[in-house]
Amino acid sequence: MNATREWPKDLDFYSSLIGKNRSLTQGPGGNTSFKSSGRVWVKASGLNLADANTKPIFCCVERTNPSISLFNSNLRPSIEAYLHACIPHSVVFHVHSIGSIALGIRRKLKPEHHKLLEEHQIGILPYIKPGESLATRVLSLIEVEPDLRGVLLQNHGLVVWGEDFSSLYDELVLVERSIQELLQINTNLGEVSKEMLTNLEKGGFLTPDHVVFSHLINSRPSRGPHTWVENLVWCLSLALHSVRDDETVSSLTQQQVNELLQWDLEKERQRIQN
Repeated sequence: MNATREWPKDLDFYSSLIGKNRSLTQGPGGNTSFKSSGRVWVKASGLNLADANTKPIFCCVERTNPSISLFNSNLRPSIEAYLHACIPHSVVFHVHSIGSIALGIRRKLKPEHHKLLEEHQIGILPYIKPGESLATRVLSLIEVEPDLRGVLLQNHGLVVWGEDFSSLYDELVLVERSIQELLQINTNLGEVSKEMLTNLEKGGFLTPDHVVFSHLINSRPSRGPHTWVENLVWCLSLALHSVRDDETVSSLTQQQVNELLQWDLEKERQRIQN
């Protein structure tokens, strides 16, 4: 077998399932990985999980140097390759789901929010720029709380880990469904209202994808390769709409926004999508 396809078929199968569910991730957002014998197969930057069954979207990297693809691949490892490499479990799913974003943009979590996360053994981290710094913080959290099965990344998404693709996928879906039910998010809404869009436009940037793909969000293309942008708008709008009157939203600071916009790795991800 060609070295670029030496990952298990389950990585393709479950990555595709995640990528085709707009409640879990949208377009090039989110990433998945599998590790074995010191190597990690992780989604390449700018590619879509939904394409996993039909295209070779994974890079192979060394756990000790996850920034460079092995086998002379022309694919660049995901910005989150460090995160995947540092987690000491075979299978890792990182999603930008409605539930995790809705929970993660709240400035202060309520007791019932904390209870849900504790029941699923999910930790919490404040927003940290994706990359090595985030990976270091996640690893430190795991070292302190080794029984954790995932982490909520505020203003970003959710990461879960385990040893088996099927059971981890089931857990991911369960956690997401539990959050959506608690926050009363109605994902049956196929369209977002003008009021929700107005609130999104004036509410500040909620996540890295909101920042990096803002130029596409503003134009909201209905045809061509960027139709997934509508799903991103849908996700962010519903997440913001779930915030109650007695709650406040925490958006990214201007400094955090500038760091993302000026980051060469994010510029490359934008280039791939343009």
